[in-house]
Amino acid sequence: MEHMIRVMIADDEEGIRDVLSSLLDDDEQISLVGAGRDADQAIAIAAREKPDVALLDVRMPRGGGPRAAREIAQVSPGTELIALSANEDLGDIRAMLRAGAGAYLVKGEGTAEIVDAIHRCVEGPDGRTRWAALLPRAFGTRPFGSRERLRRIEAAVRGEGIEVTYQPIFDLTDGRPVGAEALSRFRALPLRSPDRWFAEAAEVGLDIELEVTAVRLAVRSLDRLDPSIVLGVNVSPATCCSPELPEVLEGVPAGRLVLEITENAPVHDYERLERALAPLRARGVRLAIDDTCSGFASLRHVLHLRPDTIKLDITLTRGVETDTARRLLVEALVGFAPSVGAEVLAEGIEGAEQLRTLKDAGVQLGQGYYLGRAGPLPPSGTWPIWGAASMLTEAGAITPRN
Repeated sequence: MEHMIRVMIADDEEGIRDVLSSLLDDDEQISLVGAGRDADQAIAIAAREKPDVALLDVRMPRGGGPRAAREIAQVSPGTELIALSANEDLGDIRAMLRAGAGAYLVKGEGTAEIVDAIHRCVEGPDGRTRWAALLPRAFGTRPFGSRERLRRIEAAVRGEGIEVTYQPIFDLTDGRPVGAEALSRFRALPLRSPDRWFAEAAEVGLDIELEVTAVRLAVRSLDRLDPSIVLGVNVSPATCCSPELPEVLEGVPAGRLVLEITENAPVHDYERLERALAPLRARGVRLAIDDTCSGFASLRHVLHLRPDTIKLDITLTRGVETDTARRLLVEALVGFAPSVGAEVLAEGIEGAEQLRTLKDAGVQLGQGYYLGRAGPLPPSGTWPIWGAASMLTEAGAITPRN
């Protein structure tokens, strides 16, 4: 080490602060620069001292470790964050990792482990790069991820390198454009599909934050869309239950917004999800179940959540014109939808015969290459009827994720 490691601690228990202070004083390479008892004091110490490492109690007063971690990252970006907790609660772990903590230690696992985490956080195994993470036994031994990967996702969460494209949705009875699905496109390196970006965000604990960013960027376009067009945004069940989603939708015209629930994560508590969605739906926000029939979870979503729209997955609609079983299943879902107060939207419409079969089966709404590709918003704020939209050139078009 070429310099002392400057460390601060924050814990609401005086005894814990004393033990940690004594522990750090015993290490000749560590300098204690401050000790606080709540999130406010932790943030103030970090802003003043700019420590190398902050040890943060997860459940201290005034917002706890998650709030302290988020705000310390703003006032002292170079500070590495280590979470300390009295338990291995997975909710606490995820909250701290999402807030930016690079290590999570359970109190009582050994004082040597805390000191080791501080050194490895700063030095890394080769003396230059930051050590990834210490996770408690509840998470096994898999590392949280490299600092480079974390910074890449953090940049995406800030909206850097993300563009939003819009795929039109049409009323199949008369070809009118009635909606659009917002799709995130990532222009940052490494170039890869959106689902891989969202998967990596989940791996580093920032999946909700990245989804909320995608929603925030998408809804900015509402004032440029024709009032007759509703906008669909993709959200996971976890994001629907987060406090961040209602915040980003504050002031958005609720009647023009559709939340498309994806199958990114299983739902273990439908009552909680329904409670989270209830205020938004009361305001007029509509609900769609995405990728229906791509897996059993989507059918459970339909039964429990009673959506306004059931979106048939491309794995069901592709080949429906030649596959009797697919056509009968589509007809069955069309017949079932009114019982839950829903209409049916077919994704992945790619040809005239497929479109004709879906219309004959009673499908009301559709989207796909044949009707209109994803792209920037048209200057008029709406799209031509589907017959004209299907003739758009494919040169340079952006392939949507149906």
